[in-house]
Amino acid sequence: MNKIIYISFAIFTFLSTNVGLSQEQNIKSVTIEDAQQLLADGAMLVDVREDTEVTKLAFQTCEVIHIPLSQLEDRVSELPKDKNLLIACRSGQRSKKAIKKLQSYGYENLANLTGGIKSWQAKGYAVVVDGVKPAKKACCSKQKTEGKGCCSKKGKLKSSCGSKQKTM
Repeated sequence: MNKIIYISFAIFTFLSTNVGLSQEQNIKSVTIEDAQQLLADGAMLVDVREDTEVTKLAFQTCEVIHIPLSQLEDRVSELPKDKNLLIACRSGQRSKKAIKKLQSYGYENLANLTGGIKSWQAKGYAVVVDGVKPAKKACCSKQKTEGKGCCSKKGKLKSSCGSKQKTM
């Protein structure tokens, strides 16, 4: 009897641990530097922080849409399924929840921004602070992205990209 209980407990522990790991493994995470390359190649950044957070500190990049996690289910149709989506929040935790929700709606090309906007800002990439925008878009601020995506060879935002930030 004790063997059956022990074996059952071992199987339960193994399955519980592996199910948790497999859910986490289904979430691709990218560094801030890798995110810059993805954005330069045409990915869309999806900021899932709440309105009050974005008002104080926002991503400044070529293509970003703000859909708070609390509104994601109602607004999921605003996101393209045929594009790479880089999901971001303050530190990288809520974005993981958003990815799980998006996966349940059939989205596949998703990546979590490791460290969120905190790491983005700490690495020196452009942000909007209290509505004040920097002079240069983040996707154009590093030489390795010049001439790619929304950036001209001179490191300036291409006019065809315009300001694609969508907040609602």
